[in-house]
Amino acid sequence: MASPALELEVALAGRRGSLRVLGVDPFRAGLIQPALFAELAGNFFGLFARDGIFLSSAAAAELGVAKGDRFDILVGTQPRSLRVLGLLAPEAYPQRLGIMDIASAQWTLDRLGVLNRIDLRLAAARSQRSSGRNSHRSFRPVCSPWRWRTSASARCRSPVPIA
Repeated sequence: MASPALELEVALAGRRGSLRVLGVDPFRAGLIQPALFAELAGNFFGLFARDGIFLSSAAAAELGVAKGDRFDILVGTQPRSLRVLGLLAPEAYPQRLGIMDIASAQWTLDRLGVLNRIDLRLAAARSQRSSGRNSHRSFRPVCSPWRWRTSASARCRSPVPIA
């Protein structure tokens, strides 16, 4: 399973330093990291607000903000205001971090269409004996000709193993 992400260091307006912001697809990220889904559950739909962000406790303490407060970041030279939707558990997220919906992060941080990270969760390997197939073989599509009215074209079916 794959989960697209946008990870950036954003400058803080009127302060020294930066904040790491992670834009995630909450539905996909929740399948890869169920703990994240549980963290966001209190205000899940708020995450889709363009200015909504969840902060780690470390980031909130350094910024001096709490749930419902706002703080400013710089995108280029333009200030943008973000609203704290909630705080992430310090045990799970000890670093300074903000989490946003990926579309909101792309829009707010002027990174439309940009991904710079894909988190993966690999399926547990199955042995050949337990699966009953040769799982090490390569796969290729199998195409068969067919006719639609008077034009001929090719239609591909599901992949099958190469012998």
